[in-house]
Amino acid sequence: MGYIDPIVQRNALRAIKSRHKASGKCRCGRPVAKGRKRCIACIGSGKKWIAKRQNERRKLGLCLVCGRNVDSRFSACEHCRETQKRHLQRLKREVISAYGGKCSCCGESEVAFLTIDHIRSNGASHRREIKTNRIYSWLKKHGFPTSDFQVLCFNCNCGRHVNGGICPHRSARLAERAG
Repeated sequence: MGYIDPIVQRNALRAIKSRHKASGKCRCGRPVAKGRKRCIACIGSGKKWIAKRQNERRKLGLCLVCGRNVDSRFSACEHCRETQKRHLQRLKREVISAYGGKCSCCGESEVAFLTIDHIRSNGASHRREIKTNRIYSWLKKHGFPTSDFQVLCFNCNCGRHVNGGICPHRSARLAERAG
């Protein structure tokens, strides 16, 4: 067998992957998993590869994301932590604005004070059901469902929790109306 130029080989593989992608298949040629871009086998091998790389980086004391040196208190470098923080803030602003951008009880609009509330007070069971604590990502992925969620400030959200599902603002308003 003769010498194969690595550039020619790489371009040939890219062409094959492009044809698979254009025909709706995984880059390996298998059918893609429902709602995904890759097949189950490639998804699994990718997860194994990422886990192996992270374990190697953890042993060396490197950032699990990019491989840079890290402070021993963290598993990610400062750059990756800041990037993640900005991403989560942007995602939170997007989700909060999709649900009205202000507390549905008291009208607070400062995003730092706002959070998503499960209207039926079933947040813990919902998180167990969907198997994630990343509620903002889940809401975005599922098209911002409106029937079970609302924006509340942390005060109103905690107030609902300790007051049997009714915010103290609302119970005070109900008392005024009744009295």
